[in-house]
Amino acid sequence: MFGMLHPERVAAVCDLATGLFLGLAAVPPSAQAVETITCTGSINTTFSPPITQELTTVSFSSDAIYVPCISTVPGITDGTHTAAGQVTRSCLTLPDGYPQVLTIDWNNGQSSTAQLSVITGIVGAVYTVTQAGTITDGAFEGRGIVHQLTAPSLDITLCTLGLGDLPGVNYTIVLEIL
Repeated sequence: MFGMLHPERVAAVCDLATGLFLGLAAVPPSAQAVETITCTGSINTTFSPPITQELTTVSFSSDAIYVPCISTVPGITDGTHTAAGQVTRSCLTLPDGYPQVLTIDWNNGQSSTAQLSVITGIVGAVYTVTQAGTITDGAFEGRGIVHQLTAPSLDITLCTLGLGDLPGVNYTIVLEIL
């Protein structure tokens, strides 16, 4: 039904397969597979005192957990990030973009530090923070990173209208290391 197998054709296919196999074997393992990580999670940021319509310096603290992580790197299943400091903000300037350094501590004992550019905005009922940049130190150095945060914007909108203050923001996260 399929015709006769010709020894010359079988030999040619075997030679081709051997050449492909030897060609792949010559490629270093790091070039064969690109390490990628995609995580979801949440981050809780609190402000003290709460942010109001008045521009003032407030202390902040942020605690993030990245779980679950889908990774081509064996052993990485989750990560964490904590930050604290002071910022000058009002609920009117909260959506302003600003550069940020992000360090993620992975469950396998490694960490990644990234320098990020930040774009924020409110569209409808959603406050978004898009952070993108490059990992500058640690695991995955030189790789691109996108850190997408979203949160309901109701408290921010009420604060903007003078109908309340903003003690914090609870975000959901999608993190990708490319």
